[in-house]
Amino acid sequence: MEKKNVVSFRRGGEITTLDLEFAGTGETTAVMVESLTYKYINGNLAQEYAANWKVESQNLPSGSTLETSEVPSQLTITVPANNTSSTRSGKIVLLQPASGKRITLNYSQPTSIQNNGIIIYVYSDPSTQGKGVIQVVADHPVASNISIVMYIQYGVSSGNKNQYNLTLAKGQYLLNQKFDIQIGAHPQVLSYDYSPKEDSSYRYSVQIG
Repeated sequence: MEKKNVVSFRRGGEITTLDLEFAGTGETTAVMVESLTYKYINGNLAQEYAANWKVESQNLPSGSTLETSEVPSQLTITVPANNTSSTRSGKIVLLQPASGKRITLNYSQPTSIQNNGIIIYVYSDPSTQGKGVIQVVADHPVASNISIVMYIQYGVSSGNKNQYNLTLAKGQYLLNQKFDIQIGAHPQVLSYDYSPKEDSSYRYSVQIG
């Protein structure tokens, strides 16, 4: 939804700074610009009239657009989704050439990347002797194939360990895989790693349940 904000060069009602926050997924914002200047004769106000203004400088992210219009007098700013892992910010400076006055629009935009927690459960299968279960559960369907490497102790001795490679496929949130264990053993995760840690949609965090 388009937001509307107002800044003003008007004498006695000047609004020379404005803070804008864009949605992480991208957004269009319209800023109404009141641009008046004045003519004085012998120190007295003789005339009030509309004055041109322009964008003097800006450091918007790549893919952004700026559109100016005279009727109505406004600046329309479109900022694309922030697919980086951090908030980005900057400013746009408007200039009224007739007076030399400036207005600063400060903007910020949080990342569009959401957290997606993944929990891995490893346990002995209560329905089948000699089998263990690896269950991977994500908060949301993953946006990339998540590769997981695990070292699991499958027996009663510390030397009874194996490497297991799993993939939680793109679009899925649940994975179950069985593996062999010694009868009576309680499998334990010794170490694990995964990739990617993030993509354009999610930041992934994995823990053992």
